[in-house]
Amino acid sequence: MTTPTTSRLALVLTLAFWRAAGIRALRTVLVTAAPFLLPLVGVLFGAFAGLVVGLFFEQTIIGFLTRLGIDMTGFAMWQIGASLGFLGAFFRSSSVNRSKA
Repeated sequence: MTTPTTSRLALVLTLAFWRAAGIRALRTVLVTAAPFLLPLVGVLFGAFAGLVVGLFFEQTIIGFLTRLGIDMTGFAMWQIGASLGFLGAFFRSSSVNRSKA
């Protein structure tokens, strides 16, 4: 025989279970999607940084890259920044700090 108290308890436990399962599912999706999304975020930040840096140092940077033997004809600073941002997304620090209690 079920009483209103036990059915309410079952409802609360069911809601708590689905809320916890939803958080785990969201975390799983984010961890799975991170390797694909972080390079795209790196492109956006790199393009913006390249645009801002290009406003002040465009001739200096293009001259330096030309002296290194890199042909920069037809490239804008935001394109260089976007390329470096994309490549930089794959070179993240992977240090893990574990404290022993």
